Amino acid sequence: MNCPVCQSEEVSSEYQVKEMMLGSREMFSYSQCKICECLFLSQVPEDLGKYYPENYYSYNRRVAGNSSLIKRLQKRRDAEVLLDKNLKILSKWKKSSKYVNTLSELHLSVKSKVLDIGSGAGDKMLPMVHAGIDIVGIDPFNKQDIDANGLKIFKKSLEEMSGSYDVITMNHVFEHLPDPN
Repeated sequence: MNCPVCQSEEVSSEYQVKEMMLGSREMFSYSQCKICECLFLSQVPEDLGKYYPENYYSYNRRVAGNSSLIKRLQKRRDAEVLLDKNLKILSKWKKSSKYVNTLSELHLSVKSKVLDIGSGAGDKMLPMVHAGIDIVGIDPFNKQDIDANGLKIFKKSLEEMSGSYDVITMNHVFEHLPDPN
């Protein structure tokens, strides 16, 4: 067996691990590369979809209990941070999330084309949607396409996509890929 990342043949013996997130307690074998230290499934299940049930955490949009004015101010603040038009007043009131601050380093504009891989319900995409950035998401494990409130998320895998993008984002996705290369 070779490492799926660096292709090294120097792979450790297997670790037996129980699935605990969904509560099935199913046993999985993991191996670790001695060169790049990647930890990976020794045998990727044929049907990964069964590990993403309808109640999977990333499919449920989290709703904050803030007032409408606070939500509008947060959206405005995040849009200004993302588009390098940061108004000092809004930033001092409350900082943007670490994720938004990291994205701001990409110097996006409303002309930027962004693809988000593994979007789930689209929570991580919302700041870019609110900023007017052209973003499309894909998630092969979603139940269906999503086209609502500015979110466009297709039930597709990366192999099914075409076109070009200025930026491709993936948040907590790498560990879900059957072939990371």
